Amino acid sequence: MVDVKLSKIVIKYGGSQLYDESGTILPERFKLLAELIIRLCDTGISTYVVLGGGKPTRDIVQKFSRSLVNSKFGLNATQLDHISIEVTRIHSQLLRFMLSGKMETRFVTRYEELFDEVLPSTVTVAGGLFPGQSTNGTAALVSEAVEADLLVNFFGFDNIHSEDPTTNRKGKTLTSLSYEDLNKLISGFKQEPGHYELFDLLALNYVKRSKIPVLFLNGNNPLKLKEYLSGTKLGTLVKA
Repeated sequence: MVDVKLSKIVIKYGGSQLYDESGTILPERFKLLAELIIRLCDTGISTYVVLGGGKPTRDIVQKFSRSLVNSKFGLNATQLDHISIEVTRIHSQLLRFMLSGKMETRFVTRYEELFDEVLPSTVTVAGGLFPGQSTNGTAALVSEAVEADLLVNFFGFDNIHSEDPTTNRKGKTLTSLSYEDLNKLISGFKQEPGHYELFDLLALNYVKRSKIPVLFLNGNNPLKLKEYLSGTKLGTLVKA
C-alpha cells in the first residue's frame, strides 16, 4: 500500500484492455472504468484518466509502416504517433461522454490545460498529448504536472512478472519493485509507435524523478482499485 493519504490519482487504462482478442471493442470495460471514477470522486479523490490506443493503434501502425515503408506515400514514426494519439482520444471521448451528466468532466488535448484550476470533483480525461511517447508516458507526465499521489496502470495481468507471462509461465510474480528494477525489465522492450510494452522508459524517468508510486493492476475489473485502497494486497507497486 502507498503510505500517504491519497488526494490525487492518475489512472492509465491500457488500450489493449478495451478490446477482446478478435479486436472487438468492450463497452463493459468502459462502464466499469466509469463506475470506478464516480466512486473515487465521491470519496473526494481528484481523478485524472489517460486511455491508450490498443489494437486499432497497433493495426494502423503495423500495416502502414510495413506496406508503405518503401513507398513515396510512407509515413514516418512521428506521423504514426500522431495517428495513434487520435485513436486514444476517441477512446477518451467515449469515456467522457459516458460520464457527462453524472459529474463534471473535462477533456484535455494540450499539456498546458493540466494547470487550469478545476473543482476537485471534476474528472480530467485525456488520450495522448505528444508524439514520441506512449500513453504511459502521457500518464506519467500528467502525474508530475498535477503532483499526483499515485499513478495506477491498468494492464493485462494481475502482477508484473520477472519474465513475459505470455511466453514463459515460469517467471516470478513480483509484488513490489524499485524504479531501477522496472528499468531492467523494460530496457529490452521495443520503444516505437504501437510497441511501448508495459511501461516506456520516458514514463519511468518522469515517475522516478518525482518519486510517484506506480501501481500495476489487472484491468479486467477496474473496481479492484477500491479494494486495494481499502487495504487488500493486489497488483505490483513500483516506488523508490
